[in-house]
Amino acid sequence: MGARDRGFTEQYGCPFLYAECRILYGIVLLATGQWAKAETALLAGLELARGSVPTLNRLAVAAIAELRLLQGRLDEADRLVAGLEDHAQAAAVTARLHLAHGRPAAAGAVVRRQLAAIGPDRLDSSSLVELLAESLLAQGDSDGATAQAQRLIDLSSGGSDVIRARGERLLGRAVAATDLDLARAHLDAALVAFVRLEMRYDAAQTRMILAQTLRDSVPEVSIAEARAALAAFEDLGAGRGADSAAALLRALGVRVGRVGTRGSSALTKREQEIFLLLGEGMSNPDIAARLVLSRKTVEHHVASILAKLGLSSRSAAAAEAVRGAMTDRAQN
Repeated sequence: MGARDRGFTEQYGCPFLYAECRILYGIVLLATGQWAKAETALLAGLELARGSVPTLNRLAVAAIAELRLLQGRLDEADRLVAGLEDHAQAAAVTARLHLAHGRPAAAGAVVRRQLAAIGPDRLDSSSLVELLAESLLAQGDSDGATAQAQRLIDLSSGGSDVIRARGERLLGRAVAATDLDLARAHLDAALVAFVRLEMRYDAAQTRMILAQTLRDSVPEVSIAEARAALAAFEDLGAGRGADSAAALLRALGVRVGRVGTRGSSALTKREQEIFLLLGEGMSNPDIAARLVLSRKTVEHHVASILAKLGLSSRSAAAAEAVRGAMTDRAQN
């Protein structure tokens, strides 16, 4: 938000303008793999939208739930969207949670209901079309998934590289059982696009699909793609993706250990200070008093630490800080 927007907000009391700006920015950061910054922006937007604009509130909550899902924190994501399932802003993440829990028919029902409400041929329906295709693939309907993938390709004719890349990825998955070379061509095209667009999670996810597709026919390439996916998932803090990549590598005969959380070197200087204080068992108010910060600022820093380290709670962060301190003492 620029100075003009801030001035308008201060003069006329319209915080929802800043809230919408923060939330949309957070969604962009989420898509490009900048998850710690995304969480900070989304939490700020949620705070501003709370009690004023319900649609923005739901949009922020749904985006945070999406982040938790990507991090592998499904229980938290489930709790966040509880009660929002019938709202448009939470339809996509609700469907993704159904898929993550192995309920593809339920995911398809959510998506079809929302597509019926908004129409399937709008650019903003592309994520729902993709989810519909994923639910069909999970139910063994490759023809239906192919049709939805082609719909995405058609939607991308207006110049959306993101939508086209997702369509290419779906086509690759849909034809993998019948035409391996064609599947690989579609998946390679999707991967090139996601890398160019700097969509790190989507690129890693596409590498995993390539690794799974080529597992039996070209195991050497499968191993290389799975290794690249594992590194990317761990760097992002995407626990479920990293576990899947590690499992595939082990199935391919590769000895691999999960790095787990990223090192504290990924934290800023201020986050490192707070991380160490968490290890001392200090509460947010105590940390705020020690460092002369507001409680809200400390909350944002703690959220950023959890996102960067791929941890599910402050108690897990405290345990990690203690383990790190013990390791440092042992090495010294």
